[in-house]
Amino acid sequence: MFAIDYMSLAVATSLIALFVVPLYLHIRKTNRAKARAIKRLEGFAASQGLVFSDTEIWRNRYFLGLDRSKNILIYTNNLKESAPICIELGSILRVSMIERYHEVVTKVEKRKVFDSIELHLITQDGRVAYRLEVYDGNRYSDLDGEAVLGRKWEQLLQQLHKSPNPSGN
Repeated sequence: MFAIDYMSLAVATSLIALFVVPLYLHIRKTNRAKARAIKRLEGFAASQGLVFSDTEIWRNRYFLGLDRSKNILIYTNNLKESAPICIELGSILRVSMIERYHEVVTKVEKRKVFDSIELHLITQDGRVAYRLEVYDGNRYSDLDGEAVLGRKWEQLLQQLHKSPNPSGN
């Protein structure tokens, strides 16, 4: 049979706990903050009489929600601090995703470093009515799927614009 060194077992268990407990507490805190933000957003939507058919939350900071029946988009770039904005999509002619980047050239390679990704909502007269930040390179050092997310919402909003208005207006 094996001889168990209880002192080594206690030290190993303590070290594992010292590593795992902060991670667990951080994840729990993040999940609670996200749940509070979602509850606030649901309350906001209910107060406006909206029902989201499509939603997206990323980086525990940004939110996009779409009520297809009322043709309204809800957006916020700070779930914790700023109130979401309601955007009537009836006056929007088209949606365009704008990627701003600079190139870094080394002896071995040339690559793009993204500075920002935005969705521009353009009105009938060609004016950019809304600039919806999807990614800010000054705030985050790397992309976490924002380019794909931006393209998804660009296509979704373009398709919504091309389809007949579901509310019959």
